[in-house]
Amino acid sequence: MKSKFYNIFQVTAFIFSAQVGSGMFILPSFLSRGGVNSLIALLFVGAMSMLAISVFADTGLGIKEIIQASFGEKISKIIYGFYWVVSWASTIVLFKEFSNYLGVNGKKALVVETFMFIIVTFINLWKTKYTIIVESVLTLLKVVPFFFLIIAYFFSSSKKIVSYESINIPMIMKCMWCFVGVEVGSIIGKNLNVSTEEKKLGTYFGMIGVIFIYLASTYFCFAISGNESLLDHRSPYIKVLTDSYSFFGLNIEKIIKVFILIVIAGCINSWTISSGYVAKDCANEKILPKIFGLKNKNGVPYMGIFLSSLFVYLVIILMISWDSYYLLIKAIDYSCYFFLIMYGISMYSYAKFFCKGIFKKSIYYIVSVGYISIVFADIFL
Repeated sequence: MKSKFYNIFQVTAFIFSAQVGSGMFILPSFLSRGGVNSLIALLFVGAMSMLAISVFADTGLGIKEIIQASFGEKISKIIYGFYWVVSWASTIVLFKEFSNYLGVNGKKALVVETFMFIIVTFINLWKTKYTIIVESVLTLLKVVPFFFLIIAYFFSSSKKIVSYESINIPMIMKCMWCFVGVEVGSIIGKNLNVSTEEKKLGTYFGMIGVIFIYLASTYFCFAISGNESLLDHRSPYIKVLTDSYSFFGLNIEKIIKVFILIVIAGCINSWTISSGYVAKDCANEKILPKIFGLKNKNGVPYMGIFLSSLFVYLVIILMISWDSYYLLIKAIDYSCYFFLIMYGISMYSYAKFFCKGIFKKSIYYIVSVGYISIVFADIFL
């Protein structure tokens, strides 16, 4: 029983850690204009994401296999290879955010990012189960700032949440950005010694946790400080907690920044290991050279992890100037579009080949069209 619980927790921790990142700390600012409407939008996107992740949980397949069922091997290989490259953008921004929260830039930032590159790369060269243990510890530490927020909520007088705008496409896209990464559980899950049932339960529990913490933390920030006070604020989470705990004579800003760094480090770790395993899968499918599929004595695709991390690091070196960083942010927007379109395609393929029952098929067809429609509406409207 204990072993089953631990196996489920491993998968839950990875799903949770891969998706709950720095977005948790800036989302209240992004959604502040919407007030209650933005909370409804967040819940709506969370439900869509739950359906998206169910595609991978129910089938036990990865992106490539699901897309291949509808579009053939050649197109699925191209998409999967592009997926590996696009995943770099998320990892690079996480490295940059880590430096930003430390308050360093330029050459000092490069030193910090080099240090992180070495640590994260070598952590992921251990046995996969040890890497997941590290991920599990980081996951537990990730929720500490949320508990600070809960305490602040119960010791504060609740403010009125005002809606300045109705639900719209940009608002929904901001919510969707937080749920990029629903597929990473399928990438790492098949490399863990867990049963199909344990992987499925862990996936669902992890996703429920992701939806809950985004929704609850955004609501608490709105209720504690009033969403109008968070409009366009760069660090809404820190502002809310600093204002709340100042009454106790406690300077909590530095404490929260430490935990934010832990959150970002956890995301870097998640994306590093997933990129390595994607590279290994690409090598097995002859999308990348065979060297990316080499494994060490621990059964870890060390060359896939090392080379993926090295490519990310080389881009970071070329991005010492902040101008390049802001160009990358634009690239992140388009990489987000790619992920969301990929989820839509995967849901379409799932509905067509794996679903049973007309009602269930209809739901997945509708949501798949919804994913792709929202992306194109955000681009062209």
